[in-house]
Amino acid sequence: MVSKMVTDRRKSSDSVQSAGHEYENNIVESIGRIFGSEAGVAAGTLARAAVVTLKTDTDDMLTADNVHQGEIADDTSVIEDKTEKSTAVRASLVETREMGGAVYGPAFVRELGFEGLTPVDPVAVHQLGVLVLDKLRTIEAPKPKNPAIKMDLGALTGPLAESLDELDAAIKVVSDEKKQAVTKLSAKNKSIDKYDEIFSAAANLISTMLRVSGEEELAGKVRPSTRRPGNTVEIGDVKPPTTPDTPDIT
Repeated sequence: MVSKMVTDRRKSSDSVQSAGHEYENNIVESIGRIFGSEAGVAAGTLARAAVVTLKTDTDDMLTADNVHQGEIADDTSVIEDKTEKSTAVRASLVETREMGGAVYGPAFVRELGFEGLTPVDPVAVHQLGVLVLDKLRTIEAPKPKNPAIKMDLGALTGPLAESLDELDAAIKVVSDEKKQAVTKLSAKNKSIDKYDEIFSAAANLISTMLRVSGEEELAGKVRPSTRRPGNTVEIGDVKPPTTPDTPDIT
């Protein structure tokens, strides 16, 4: 989904491009009448150049935004996968904790590495899982509270190790995705900054030319907003509707 800040900029860019394109002949004639035919032709060429350049930078901004939004969507899926893998490891840890406490008592549970509540955060779950797995592989089980009940510690290591490997891989994928997201966000911000610079120049130029051509109302609509970069006055300076919860205090 395209972000609102980009959507508003696109609408503003479309307005300026449309005005520059549709009123090009008026601009040429008006400026030619005032400053001479050569000046009129030059003004038309300049207006076309502004429109073309603005369209190029608008398209670049939209592309960068789409790439970033796609990365955010990817992040959602990999985070969900990490959460799923973490839940599986946590379930194994809880089971090991409960079984160990029931068979050998709380001292054995503490020796395995359990203290306080079992964590929920995936990274903390992974860290605890690695600790418990190492203990399960090396610890010597004490005498059970009930001689008739025994616990096969070795049987617990396989499933826990497998689920830990899956969680470790998922955590690394999320980390890589975050790095990519930062890179793509940076690229998006740079494209917006470049667009804002071109938009300001193009909108000011087209607005001034329209005003010289006698199109005062349209010139006022497409001039750049001083409140919101990259937007026309018509779009950028519109106040949001007031509601009972957000009274207009200006």
